[in-house]
Amino acid sequence: MSPRRFEHILRVSGTAQEIAKNLGCSLEKVRLAALGHDLARQWDGSKYIQYLEARGFSIRYEFRERPILLHGPVAAQILKEEYRIHDEDILEAVQHHTLGKPGMGLVGRILYVADYVEPGRKYIDQGFYQQILAESSIHGMVLGVIEHARSRGKTVSGQALDMEQEARNAYTDSTKTQVSYETQAI
Repeated sequence: MSPRRFEHILRVSGTAQEIAKNLGCSLEKVRLAALGHDLARQWDGSKYIQYLEARGFSIRYEFRERPILLHGPVAAQILKEEYRIHDEDILEAVQHHTLGKPGMGLVGRILYVADYVEPGRKYIDQGFYQQILAESSIHGMVLGVIEHARSRGKTVSGQALDMEQEARNAYTDSTKTQVSYETQAI
């Protein structure tokens, strides 16, 4: 692993742990997921496909076209096989940290956000980083990340679009609940 990749992993871990503290999520799970998320990131593209097919996984067309997107599923499999990590929250987070997934748990959403906003990213300024970390809801953070990616002209995956809709619905519901509580307090 290159020093640059290792530094990225450490920044993701720090960012993820900061978010986890604010949201009351397990720091240990978030730290393990962050430390393992890019274990296979520097592999050659064809190696991802070979690794997964040798274990009985079928590879969809879009991943054959962009095999780098398989680094999460490969890293999750390495964590399971070589490091004997079987916690589903951690494995799900690592597997889906790049594209997201609707229904993904809190550890996964935290890793998804932290990987995007870690302070070493050239496309993230301090203001946006602070804005995301100040958000009190993981759903608001997810929405902010997806909107930011879209504003940079990035294509948002179908999985991320589904996760965006899910986050939008949950964020709207939590905002209504908050407003309702505030109204009752008056």
